Amino acid sequence: MIFKNDMKINNMVLILIVSLVAVGFMVSYIYTNTGETTDYSLAAASPGGTYFAMSGGLSSIFNDSIEGGNLSVQTTAGSAENIRLLQSKEVDFALANGSEIYWGYNGEGFFQGQVCDDIRIVSFGWTNVYHGISLDKITKLNDLEG
Repeated sequence: MIFKNDMKINNMVLILIVSLVAVGFMVSYIYTNTGETTDYSLAAASPGGTYFAMSGGLSSIFNDSIEGGNLSVQTTAGSAENIRLLQSKEVDFALANGSEIYWGYNGEGFFQGQVCDDIRIVSFGWTNVYHGISLDKITKLNDLEG
């Protein structure tokens, strides 16, 4: 990445770049200069979480940069609800984990039998790391059954 051996700075730079790219995509998607204010909503998560904090930053950048646009952050239960809200057009934008996006789009996992295929990905936020612990002799994911 940019700074060798400094993961924290690299992550902060990546989040800043992704945020700016996301705002740019939002601008290109909705920009109309009619002299009127148009309200948009961004589904985040619960206050105190990373998505909520990031959404506040995106909203501030958007509102300071886009004349005639107002982006408000909506408190939600997180990724799965955000995808459902986006699919039902109750919000204009949403933040979600990649796994939930995949499940929603394909009607799997939390979305069993409910396909959410009317959503589009604008940008990614950050890489997620998942940990699993087992008392069994599992050494790789392929050892799992079910």
